[in-house]
Amino acid sequence: MTAKELEARSHEWLRDARLLHEAGRFESAVYLCGYAVEFALKARMCRHLNWPSYRDDLPGMKTHNLRNLIGSTGISSNPFDTEWNGIANWTPESRYAGIRDISESKSLEIIDAAQAVLEAIL
Repeated sequence: MTAKELEARSHEWLRDARLLHEAGRFESAVYLCGYAVEFALKARMCRHLNWPSYRDDLPGMKTHNLRNLIGSTGISSNPFDTEWNGIANWTPESRYAGIRDISESKSLEIIDAAQAVLEAIL
């Protein structure tokens, strides 16, 4: 996917997360927030490294690990520490980790954190 496609998908995931939150599907909303941030980081990485599209054929690039991805984005200081801490531990496997306990307020907190991260890096 190109950086533009990744960025567009990132925004789609976040919009979907908000819709799921509004429908009371808090754990699903939080789950999609992780993908929104992942795609945003990959878009930023493409731009920073002048890649025409994301290179998951390279060692370490086929990953969902947000903490690893941010290291290749060119972001030298993290201007969104609080928000980053709210989303950085996300993994696709979180869907198995008892996230059914996500409250409405926690869901909104994570959605807002994802939004702030997207705004800062895209």
